[in-house]
Amino acid sequence: MRALRYGLIVIALASMGTMFSALATAKPHTATQPTLTMKRDCEIFGDGVNGIRVSLSGFPPFTDFTGSLEYPDGAELAGEFTTDANGNFVAPELGFEAPGTWTATVTWSGGALTKSLYVDCTQPGAKNDCKRGGWRDYDFRNQGRCVAWIQHHRL
Repeated sequence: MRALRYGLIVIALASMGTMFSALATAKPHTATQPTLTMKRDCEIFGDGVNGIRVSLSGFPPFTDFTGSLEYPDGAELAGEFTTDANGNFVAPELGFEAPGTWTATVTWSGGALTKSLYVDCTQPGAKNDCKRGGWRDYDFRNQGRCVAWIQHHRL
């Protein structure tokens, strides 16, 4: 009986040693850092409107948060929101006639994020403004979209 008990104790100690060894070599779990993204969008509303897209990613699913967006003129839009099942949130497109700085702030139980972006959607005036990479200055996806915008608006 003593031999059986001794054998069980040795097995238990060996198992504990393996478990502690595994714990010592395990890498710590790293959570994804939430990200607040702001992009200007000069195409969504058309001529004369400085558009913006705001999105969040990297949150746990269904995270409740408070969000606010300050317009270039100082007006503020705020509310309570929840991320989707993937931990993402996309705000509806917003626009303002005058160029200026937009500031987004997100607050949740784990912290806060703030980001600012100056938006000026002055459009190109001629096809030559779209050439040699100039279309990138106006946030078009490619040179063809830049030229198409000019042809549509007949500047």
